[in-house]
Amino acid sequence: MATLSDFKRAIAKEGAEIRGGYFFRVLKDGITPEQALESLPYRKVGKIQSNGAYLLDEKGKGSFMDYPKANNSEFDGKILKIYAVGYRKLTDEEKAVLAEWEKITETPEYKKQMEYDLMTDCSCCYSKAELFFYNHNMEYLHNHGNKQKYLDYNKYGKDEYCVYDSNATHGKEIARYELK
Repeated sequence: MATLSDFKRAIAKEGAEIRGGYFFRVLKDGITPEQALESLPYRKVGKIQSNGAYLLDEKGKGSFMDYPKANNSEFDGKILKIYAVGYRKLTDEEKAVLAEWEKITETPEYKKQMEYDLMTDCSCCYSKAELFFYNHNMEYLHNHGNKQKYLDYNKYGKDEYCVYDSNATHGKEIARYELK
């Protein structure tokens, strides 16, 4: 597997051409990344900077391609894939903990306590949830206070949970560039 530096060296060569870009809007229509890439024309690489490069169309008009962070990209020698920062699917362990918590919330005792909490300050059920996820070492599945890692919803285009993790390297693929 080549690196982002290899990609930068490849586009710096005289006469390099590239096609691609960010295609998250196109993918909503059910088009695959490969189909989206094939529908785009190749563009000549213009001015190269440390943070990106200009891609020129046949009229010489340029658009700027920002280089991604190296840990959020893959380059195989011909295709550069860029991934969204931070979002990842739940692990099997996280899914199991959430399923266990959901069972607890369906019990008659919990529902009754929730009724009392709603008439007061909700502290009992909140504290019970906080303790449950703390005991499983997964506080981030309950609390958004941690901005480095937290549970989120519907980032993958389906009705499902995901985790924002600032240390996650490969979220959803959001862009693709191909060298000629």
